[in-house]
Parts: sequence; C-alpha cells; structure tokens
Amino acid sequence: MADANELLPEPRRAVAEACHRHAGEGLLIGTAGNVSMRDGDRIAVTATGAVLGQCTPDQVTVVGPDGGTLAGGAAPTAGRAVAVAEAHGERLCRAYALWALGFDAWIRGDNAAAVRSTRAGLEIQQGFNDPMGSAMLVGLLAWLAGSCGDHRMAARLEGATRSLWRVLGTSIGAFGPHISRFQARFEKETVAALGPTAFEKAIAEGGRYDSPACAVELALAASADAQWSASAASCSLTRREMEVAALVAEGMSNRQIASALDLSPRTVDRHIEHILAKLGFRSRARVAAWWVANHHPSGTLP
Repeated sequence: MADANELLPEPRRAVAEACHRHAGEGLLIGTAGNVSMRDGDRIAVTATGAVLGQCTPDQVTVVGPDGGTLAGGAAPTAGRAVAVAEAHGERLCRAYALWALGFDAWIRGDNAAAVRSTRAGLEIQQGFNDPMGSAMLVGLLAWLAGSCGDHRMAARLEGATRSLWRVLGTSIGAFGPHISRFQARFEKETVAALGPTAFEKAIAEGGRYDSPACAVELALAASADAQWSASAASCSLTRREMEVAALVAEGMSNRQIASALDLSPRTVDRHIEHILAKLGFRSRARVAAWWVANHHPSGTLP
C-alpha cells in the first residue's frame, strides 16, 4: 500500500509551488494564513504552522468535501474548515472557523495574526444577523485590545459583547470553564488598568451597540485604527525580538546585534526572520522605520 505522502502528488506539488511563487512576489509572509486549491471535489491546503515560502508537498494535506483527510500527514486544523468552506462558497461556518484560528493565534501570542483572522470573521458577520457568532468575534477582539494595551476600547467591546449575550440568554462561559477563566482574567486586568468607574463607563458606552450589526461595526472600526494595528503587531513580538528591532533601528548589522546581545549571528538571523514575518515587512529598513514611528526615537525599549 502506498504511503499517504505519495498519494495525490500533483495538487500537493501545485500548492507548494504556488506558495514559493507568491512568497517570491511578497504576497506571503512567514506562517500567516493558508494557501489552498480545489481539485475536483478535493481541496489541497497547507498545514497550519508551515512556513509558506518554504512549503514542501508533504506540508500540504488533501481533504475531501466532508473535511476528511485523503493524503498527507500534516493537520491544517481550523485552516481545513476555512478551506472547505471557501471551496463550497459557504460563509457562516467559515466565520466560526476564523474565530478558532484567531483564538489559537492569540493564545500563542501572535496578536497580529489573531487580529487578521478575527477581522476576516467579522467582515463575514456583516452579512448575517448572528448574535452568537458576532458575540464570539467581538469578544475575542476585546481580549486582543486588552492584550495590546488599549483597555478602554477593550471595555467598550466587552460592553457590546455583553449586550449580544443578553439577547441570547447565555455567555461565553457556555463554551467551557477554560473559556470562563480567560474571560475572568480579561475582566480583572481591564478593571485594574482603568479603575472600576472608568471600566463601567466604557462598558456602558459599548453596551449601546446592542445589535449584531452595530457591535460588528464598532469592532471593525476599532481594529482598523492604524495605531491599534501597530500595537497588535508590536505585542506579537517577543521581548528579545523587540530588543533586536530596537538595535536594527539604531543601524546595527546582525553581527553587531549578536555582539551587543551576546547571541550567535545565526540566532540573530532567525530573530530578524521572525520579526519580518510577524510585521509583514520585507526589509530591515521597514523594521527600522516602524520602530521609530511606534516607539521611542532613540530606539530604546519603552
């Protein structure tokens, strides 16, 4: 019997080649998103976590119309659901799959990717009157806003989310105690950052967005703000990546950065690659400009 990785080689090879081609054109960055193609009633889709510009055929999984794996051992997880939904022109379930992708990215600390997935889900929700899906996505964006330091917006989004859950007669806690713990921690941190009075005021402001359409509109407007987006990208970087970005802004070469931080040049190379991928840039000059625009002019850490 043939090994699974030897089955359906053509669509898997075609997706890998498309990844290389589009990455060379600057259309793909790092591990952000998925690339997929339809082959009859089958879908070939890259695995979650694959570095798209270096994707190989064995990192492409072929799934059937029911989402079952036909070839490949790498799991595309929620990306599979998004690909299947796109292939069939389905939108509502795709929005829920995008929530799962956004939640996973947030848990991993990749806030920029989480914002992208959440926004994509919210844009789909504009075409529906779906209080539950809207509450989940707006609530996730509230958590993201809090993670990125915009606590007032986080509370306003939370207020809109609470209005939607009231309509449904339930809460995010219905999805399990682990979700409830995230919600409780978010509320505790937001109250601590704003103070109880300011928190309740922002909750009341957001509570006026008491329909799915209004809540989604508020969330999309918040996440489209340029400063907020820069903050999301910034807090996706690790502390060490922030230090490296600061030294890039000072004009240091990779070898100079390695010496300053007592790292190997190869380790600095990897940090630079991760910074470029997370920020969606293709050059060190863009990293330097981004740092100067969004942090202290001296390039020192805030």
